[in-house]
Parts: sequence; C-alpha cells; structure tokens
Amino acid sequence: MTEPSTQVTSRSPPHGDPLSTSACIARSTPSGGYEGIYLHFDGTPGDKLPLLLAARRWRFRGDLEAMQTHLIDSPTTGWEEIGTDLLDGVPPVLAAKITGGQQWPSVQLGDAIPVVTTDGSPLQRDLITDATAGGWGIEWVYVLNADAIAVVHVPTGSRQNVPWSADLLSPLGDQRPGHRQQAPSAAPPRPSHPRRSAAR
Repeated sequence: MTEPSTQVTSRSPPHGDPLSTSACIARSTPSGGYEGIYLHFDGTPGDKLPLLLAARRWRFRGDLEAMQTHLIDSPTTGWEEIGTDLLDGVPPVLAAKITGGQQWPSVQLGDAIPVVTTDGSPLQRDLITDATAGGWGIEWVYVLNADAIAVVHVPTGSRQNVPWSADLLSPLGDQRPGHRQQAPSAAPPRPSHPRRSAAR
C-alpha cells in the first residue's frame, strides 16, 4: 500500500496530553505474530483497555470472533477512533465511570476526515503485522486472544497479557516497564463539539 498521508485531526487534549497515540487492534497469526488494523486516536492502554474489555463482555456477549470481525475486518482502511458504541449493554453507572459520562462514536478513517496517499492513488486496506508495526509508527498493539488481550508496546517490545476478567476500573495505566502510572477510574471529559486541529 502506498504510504498514506493522513489528514486526520484531534480533539483538544485534556490536561495538555496528546491524543494521537497510534495503535493497532489485532488477532494472533499461526506463526505466533499478529495482524490487525490501524487506530489513530487515544491508543494508550488506560483509554483503550476498559473499552475493549467491556465490549467483549456486553456488546459481543463473550463472542470473541464477532468482536474481531467488527474491530479488525469491518473497517475499510482503519479507525480514526473507537467510541462508546462499544459499550452498548454496559450498565449505565459502569459506562459512566469508564468514560467520565461522555459519549462519542466510533469513526473509520476517511468517514469524517479526508485521508489521502502521498501519490494521490486510492487508499487501500493494509493489515499491520508484528513485522511492520514499527514502520507505521504504532506505539501500542492490542492482540485479542481467547484468554486475554496481549498488550504490546512496540518501541520496547514489551508484552503483557490482560485477562478478559480484569477489573474494568482497576489502574491499568501505561504498560511500559517502569511506567506503572495509574489510569483514572473516570476518563477526562470529552468536549461535546470537539475542536479539531491537524495531528499528522
């Protein structure tokens, strides 16, 4: 695939933290690696793990294959971000604790914001693998396995399994070695009408 020049933009970052941490949602391959789809915004574990854990329990009712199909196979090219539609069926009080009471939709790349390639050719679907994630600038990979989410920090190669039974409100935080910062039980508020500014 021709390298895309994404015209993707970001919400105003809460507390001055950048939100365009790129990630990948993936499944394991027979070779022991992974392959998955690009996720542009809010890719840190403190933001994504509660959504993914809750989505399997409630929206997908434990059906991992249906969850993989929705998150990995259904996007045309990738995700701008995944949203609170993944929390369908979650008890409202718990959903509010996960999101800080905010709601925002899942958005595919190119649906709301134009995405173009550097040579002007049509954007094509391209799966990210363990061999190519670094070249994509991916920081975090979430491998959706049967018993756990394998959280891979691409720059360091560290890997940690988070069981599907994990407490949704536990301090998941930054999974890099030596960076066990706590994730808040309620995410920072998201603006109702996000201001968008160029991110890449």
